[in-house]
Order: sequence, then structure tokens, then C-alpha cells
Amino acid sequence: MPLPPNRVDYLPMIDRPIIKWPHNARVAFWVDPTSSTMNICLSRRGCAIPAPHLYPMCNSTRSTNTATWVGFWRVLEVLEHYQIRCSTTLNIGVLQHFPDIAEAMLKRDWTFVNHGFYNTRYITAFSEEQEREFFQSCRDTFQRLTGRELKGQSGPAASNTERTPDLVAEAGFIYQTDWKIDDHPLPIKVRRGKLVCVPYTSELNDAPLMRHHYEADYLCQDL
Repeated sequence: MPLPPNRVDYLPMIDRPIIKWPHNARVAFWVDPTSSTMNICLSRRGCAIPAPHLYPMCNSTRSTNTATWVGFWRVLEVLEHYQIRCSTTLNIGVLQHFPDIAEAMLKRDWTFVNHGFYNTRYITAFSEEQEREFFQSCRDTFQRLTGRELKGQSGPAASNTERTPDLVAEAGFIYQTDWKIDDHPLPIKVRRGKLVCVPYTSELNDAPLMRHHYEADYLCQDL
């Protein structure tokens, strides 16, 4: 997809200001269990059945993949043991179809990154007005269901348009995770407001790991 020019300013790594993390940490470690649900059509008339999937991923480290919500509770045990607070990339349909999962995430005060309503509803072909309405509907629905505000955006199945950064900022989001362009958080120029690109290591996402048809023993070693 061609991008509008001058979205970001080039700044060599050696000339950048040093990022100060809490407690003088040298690395920011983002644990991102992607909470997604698919809207699968079983007939030509459009019988939509939500099919849950959980893809727990630890960005900048190893990743795992479980195909049902059974995996959520198993991963949660590990997170609880190490006292890890997550930032989950969330399909809002999860809140509507799986209230026990929603309650568990909210109870632990996880941060939520908008991932659309379903991971099978892309925004790539949206008009500007459709995309604007989509982002506002995501924010409104999330606030109604949780009483909280969405601040981050990740396109469903990584779908975007050339207008997405402008419309995301216009809707009130302050960061997005869809551009794999840097190792640091990076400001993006938008029409109005401010927006930051937060690194998301898609190389360790489920698709690159699973689509190459690795043998089971190799995949287990990788995980």
C-alpha cells in the first residue's frame, strides 16, 4: 500500500534521545496475548457463528499459539505466577461473546488495544466515512461494555488504509501498532492531533510461525 509522504522523520539511532523506562530498566518488555474471535459464515445466507481463538504472544521474545479459549486459562496461570500484567490486542466481539474472559482480563487491569470487532472483518476496502464510523463504534462499544477508554489501535488482521493514521488520531487513539518500521516508539505525522507507532514484532506472530508447515518437534523447540 503506498503511504502518504513525510509520515515520519528520519532520525539515526545514534542521534536519538535515550528512552528512560521505569526503574531504570534498559528494555521495555511487552506481553501481548492477542484476544481474537472469528465471525465465520457457514451458509450463503450469512449464518455468522463466532469462533474463539487465543493467540498469546510475547513481543520481542518467544510466542505461543493455542486454538481455543481453553488456552486462555492455561496462559493465565503462567501470567499470574510471574505477576505479569498484559496489554491485549482485543477483538471487541470477545467482550460480547465471552463475558467470563472479559471479566478475567478486566479484573487484572489489563491494557486493551483495539483490534476491531472480529478478526475476519477487515477495513482495507472501507471508504473514509466507513472507517471513521468504524473507529468511533469500536471506542463507543468498548466504553459501554467496560467503562474504560481505548487508547491503542491495531487493525483487525493488520488491515489498514492510507488514511488509517489520520482517522485513528481523529478518533482519540494515541498509539497504533500496525507499522513494523522501527525498534523504538516513533511519532507519526497525522492531519490533527498526535499518534505514536509502537513496535510490534510480527515475525513472532502466529502466522509466520505456523504457515511454513514446520514439523511438530521443530515448532515445540521454537516455542
